[in-house]
Amino acid sequence: MPPLQKPNNNEKLGKHNNKVLHRAYRNTPLTDQQKQENKQRSSIRYIVERTFGLLKLHHGLAKARYLGLERNKTRVQLIAMSHNLKTGMNIFKQMQDLKDCCV
Repeated sequence: MPPLQKPNNNEKLGKHNNKVLHRAYRNTPLTDQQKQENKQRSSIRYIVERTFGLLKLHHGLAKARYLGLERNKTRVQLIAMSHNLKTGMNIFKQMQDLKDCCV
């Protein structure tokens, strides 16, 4: 029986949907193309990762608080909604300040 091979990220996700960063190994540094791809992918990912970091830091999403998937899912959704409302209000305030400044 042939040994099982782990499928490549490109095979799993499709070449165009793959957002996984390339990793350098001990004696295999990244090529220039891989560095360029990592730079492009990280410019998108940092926005999402920053939000997850804020939710973990300020709202305790590092651990599940309740027993059961439904309760934890509801908690995460409520926290995400409150984060979105807070972010929206901050954007609204910035727009009002710009409007007041230009008038």
